[in-house]
Formats: sequence, C-alpha cells, structure tokens
Amino acid sequence: MSVANEVKEFYSNDIVYRFDKRKRITFGVVVDSYEGSTDSDEQHALQKGQIRVWWVNNSREQVWRQSKVRLMSRNIIPGDIVRRLEHGKETQRGYCKESKQFATVQIVGTDKIIEKVSSDRLTNVSPYDINAAVCLDKKYGRIQSFDQLVTMRSKCGSSVEVLSSINHDVEDYWLSKRNRGFFELFYPGQEIMCTPYYLEQPHWIVKSKTMKRNMQSRQRFTVQKVEPAAIEVAWHDCPSSDCTTFSEIKSIDIKKLKILEPLENCYLELAERRLLKLAAQDVMTRKRDWIRKQSALHRSDSQKVLHVVNRNNKRPTKIRSSLLFPPTSVPNDEPDEDWWTEEVEEMSDNGSSSSNTSCTARSKCYYPPKPKDLAPGHTLAVEAIFTGHSV
Repeated sequence: MSVANEVKEFYSNDIVYRFDKRKRITFGVVVDSYEGSTDSDEQHALQKGQIRVWWVNNSREQVWRQSKVRLMSRNIIPGDIVRRLEHGKETQRGYCKESKQFATVQIVGTDKIIEKVSSDRLTNVSPYDINAAVCLDKKYGRIQSFDQLVTMRSKCGSSVEVLSSINHDVEDYWLSKRNRGFFELFYPGQEIMCTPYYLEQPHWIVKSKTMKRNMQSRQRFTVQKVEPAAIEVAWHDCPSSDCTTFSEIKSIDIKKLKILEPLENCYLELAERRLLKLAAQDVMTRKRDWIRKQSALHRSDSQKVLHVVNRNNKRPTKIRSSLLFPPTSVPNDEPDEDWWTEEVEEMSDNGSSSSNTSCTARSKCYYPPKPKDLAPGHTLAVEAIFTGHSV
C-alpha cells in the first residue's frame, strides 16, 4: 500500500491531483475540508470524507471525495508543527524553522513551461495590494484601497489612459478566454480586453481613425505603463488600542510609502501571476510535453514520504475569491489549458481592420512575448501551475 493511500486528512492549500477521462494529470488546491470546515450553510456543507477543490482547468470550486484525489504537495511555512509519516511508526514531532518554495510556471500568452523556479526569483506584478502593511515616516497602517492610472495601447496605435477603480469592464485577455474572472492588478505588458465606448473618463493620448470607427467593438489592448494614482491607508495611531484613522496618500507621498511585505506574500498560490526575469539556466518545454511527463510519473501513485501538519490553528486559504465562482459538486473535465502562442494570434488578427503601428524610439512599448523575448535577461509575466516545498 502506497503512502499516498494513508493520507486520510486534507488541509487548506494542499496541492492535489487527479486524472481526467483522457488520463491526463490535473492539479488543484484544497479550499476546504470536512474536518476544518467553518461553513454554516447547510446547503453547501461538506460531508465526512469530502473536500472542496479548485482545479486549475476549471473556473469553479468542486466537491470531491478524498479517496478520488491524491496529495501532491503540502504547503508548510515556518511555525507549522510537523512530523514524518512512516507506516507503523510513531515518529518524532517538530516545527518548521525554514522552508523553500519552488514552482512550475507557464509564461503568460505562450505554451512554454519552466520547472523548479525558486519563489525568490518571482516578484509581485504590483508592489501594492489590499491589506498590505505600509509605513510613512513614523506612521504604520494597512492599505484599504488604491487606484491605478493605466496607459494602454491598441494594435491600431491608439493610446488611452484610464483609472482602474472606475473601469470594471476591462478584463485580462488570457483569463477571459478561460472564464477565470476579474484580475485586480495591472502591469506593463499585460494584454486586456475592453470596449472603448464604455470606458469611464478615458483620456485619449492618440485616437486613430480605425479606433473612431470601432469604438463599440470589443478590442484587445496592451498595457504600456501603470502608475499609482491614489492609495487609501488605515493608520494605527495607537498601537495598544483600536484607534484608527483613514487618509488618502497623494502622488507626492506615494514615493515615500514603504511596503512591509507580510510573510504569507512570500509564498505562491496555485494560478498566481508573478514576474520572472529569465536566466540562462531556465529550460523551457511545451506544456503538453510536461503534462505527459507528469501523468506518466504519477500514474503509479508512488509517494515516498509525506508530511503531516498540525492544523489546530488553521491558516485561512490563500485562494482569492475573485478567481472563483459558487461551488459545484459535478466534476466536469475542461478542455485543454494550453494558451495560444503569439504566432496563432497574429494569424487571427490579420483579418481585422486594425493595422500595427510601430513605436517611436523615445517610448518603450510593451507587447505579448515573441520568440525573441524568450531569452535570458527579459522579464515576463508567468503563472504558477504547480508549487512545492523543501523543508
């Protein structure tokens, strides 16, 4: 009997896997389990032996029986109480002092995979995030909300500035193709979709004739620049009390604002998007080839050593609610997750009325990664499709 079969309890943030009808491996993350469930809604309450899982090839949470999935990786952070699980032995317990996370990432907009990327190399797409701890001079607080001034450029050469806080119709291009939902943060090089006519308070820097004719058509843009417009912070004036004041940080003081990154932000979650600077040692493979390799490797369910973690002080799941829809208990196999490559996109765009406009030498323009950009030294957006730890 394999060790994987002896894992009787799953916890939030556990990375699990299963095989679809075509015998391809699919990864997911445990959102909730029967043992650790806090859901008071009887309609969606889990039964004994059930877990709620979000699979990377599905936009919904699904309820699965624990016996139908396998544990692939357990996220262990410093402070967790652990022990080694060995059959028939009562092993010694301890606590995690340090752990290192690795990830398999996919370059956004391509079908290229890079394995064993250290989380230290992956940076956030934006330095600001909701509830992030900040300090300004001697004041300490947390970000409650922030606004971004986004400059984006269309294929016809039109350029426009918009505020992210009032333009909710703007969607990430690659996430919209997979019904993944809303992406809160913007970054240079990101591809987005929107209908220009419905933009709120747009400031058009360049507006071509093609754009004027197609204002009510849904179009594809590339983000060129992102600047913080305003940040609202809740300041803790009295550390020993609940005294809190709110204020909006203007552009002049934003540069003085320091981000105090919490420990949990150092750890990747499944499907999280980060920025990676390519290095010479990075080896790229096709996603289909990687899936075939992982399917063959884990089909035998061979697991050598697993870790059991004491979750008495349960850590909340890190899966963002913006990526998820209401849960369903009917597991449906989704189509292949490979992104289109840029060569395919160019073929489809040739039939449109838009024409490419070259950038001037003075301004640096961002576009989706071309084959020449997949070289050491280039910084590209990547998405984590699998994460693992070494303790």
